[in-house]
Amino acid sequence: MLYSLRLYLRQISRYRQQGAGADDLRFYKQWINSQGGSSMESRLPWLSFRAIELLESRIKPEHHVFEFGGGGSTLFFLDRVASVVTAEHDTVWFDKLKSSIDPTLGKRWTALANPPEVGDLVKHPDPSLPEHYHSSDSNYRGMNFRNYASSIDAFPAERFDWILVDGRARPSCLFHAVSKLKRGGYLILDNFERATYHPAAREISKMSFRLVLDRQGPCPFTPDFTRTAIWQKVDV
Repeated sequence: MLYSLRLYLRQISRYRQQGAGADDLRFYKQWINSQGGSSMESRLPWLSFRAIELLESRIKPEHHVFEFGGGGSTLFFLDRVASVVTAEHDTVWFDKLKSSIDPTLGKRWTALANPPEVGDLVKHPDPSLPEHYHSSDSNYRGMNFRNYASSIDAFPAERFDWILVDGRARPSCLFHAVSKLKRGGYLILDNFERATYHPAAREISKMSFRLVLDRQGPCPFTPDFTRTAIWQKVDV
């Protein structure tokens, strides 16, 4: 316990310039109790505690959610909103997720399996460029995620109140998400500490979006602090 507290305090100090601070101490008990647990068992999204706190304070039963990447977040949303659409690239994980969904909740869940396709779309793909549909994960070298990122295109404009980007080719997913989010809705990007996502995020910030959260902080189920960014779509 003492070692864990020291680790926690070191991370607060390490990420002070990214927004971590003394007020993160209020999450310590939740953080330490979550270690060794799982997102699925806890029915929680694998986001920073601050992001989860914002979600819990603003989400409403009539809301509609789209998520790139499913898991504990799927269960969290199904417990709270009218409908959830999940796009998942990993077919093995997708089957496991489907088996975890209670049939009564499944009526409000749309599941989209979109594994990557073989072949890069350009000669030297850059994972930071949305039009390349590329993942920085070496396991997906020589593959593209165009079908995955564009799966949200099947839905009407301004359909969703929340869109969570937490899967592969996130810069690509961000840009496909923009027109599908309602005015007043929220766009969530997890692991914003990764420099690969920064160029696309800067472009999002130039659009009709207001940044409401961008702080590195404690996250359940992992000792490492993470950075979750959330934008709200506003009228221009």
